[in-house]
Amino acid sequence: MIEQINRLIEINLQLLFASERKALSLVDFRNDQGKPLPGAKMLAEVMQQKELIRLKENHEFSYELTELGKSIAETGGWLKHYDKFKRDNNPDFKAPQNDTRKLNTHLLIIGIIIAFLSILIVSCI
Repeated sequence: MIEQINRLIEINLQLLFASERKALSLVDFRNDQGKPLPGAKMLAEVMQQKELIRLKENHEFSYELTELGKSIAETGGWLKHYDKFKRDNNPDFKAPQNDTRKLNTHLLIIGIIIAFLSILIVSCI
């Protein structure tokens, strides 16, 4: 779920940055397939909480980039910023792929041990 939200932030931050006025209305927010985003208001609220965008003055449903949002878009985007933030704030952070591989290896070893013990028990009976 968090990954999906981060992808949507990335997509819409880049759309805002690429727009001529650095602003978008809610109907211009997109999902990862380029289609209108049904939860655009919720995503806009999340992006506001992260200080990436703000409501545009005199426009109830339009948002513009903040300086932070513009800076993040210019320096590689939200996903790159988020990954750097995680690493900087958690020195023990490891890429999920490494943990997944370790877990898969452990599960495989446990499965082999269980199979061996099952065969041993059956042969003793």
